[in-house]
Amino acid sequence: AAPTTGFPADHFFHGLLAPRGNIVASFLFHALQATELPNTGYNRHLKFLIRVRVFLPPRHEQQAIATVLSDMDAEITALEHRLDKTRAIKQGMMQQLLTGSIRLPIPEDDTSDDNHDA
Repeated sequence: AAPTTGFPADHFFHGLLAPRGNIVASFLFHALQATELPNTGYNRHLKFLIRVRVFLPPRHEQQAIATVLSDMDAEITALEHRLDKTRAIKQGMMQQLLTGSIRLPIPEDDTSDDNHDA
């Protein structure tokens, strides 16, 4: 699986890896996230990163790619937060409905016992 971090690209490279020349740090960050690295605990980083080869398009294209991928990461994070919130609302609603602390209104024409099997 691709390595994941909770840090922005700038934090990832500060003191660990420093891109040189025409390499956009956030592009390299995303490229390395997409790299399959063996999970060998703390021993996994430099030993395997030295062997990684990354295709480097022109700098302006790297920036455009990094921007799109960062925007997608932000969208995924927002959707995950929304999903978590929706699940919490559902859980609360289930508890209230199943304990009878709130009741759903049932239309008068739908009150027969035939439609409410338990």
